[in-house]
Amino acid sequence: MERKSEGGNRSHEKAGIDEKTIKSMLGANPAYLQNAVAAIDKQYGSMDKFLTQDMELTPQKIMTLRSTFLQ
Repeated sequence: MERKSEGGNRSHEKAGIDEKTIKSMLGANPAYLQNAVAAIDKQYGSMDKFLTQDMELTPQKIMTLRSTFLQ
């Protein structure tokens, strides 16, 4: 996937949304992530159980996603 250089894609400006707002929408607050993981652990016992039971992912698919996104 090719990444656009700075200033290359300004569609957010055309929509009337400033860059700071876009960054806050796309950012991940560590506290929110920690709370989500804690809730998953409480309900399912582990992230793997959540992914297999609720998200219906196979162990092979989980491995593929991890190798792709957790490099």
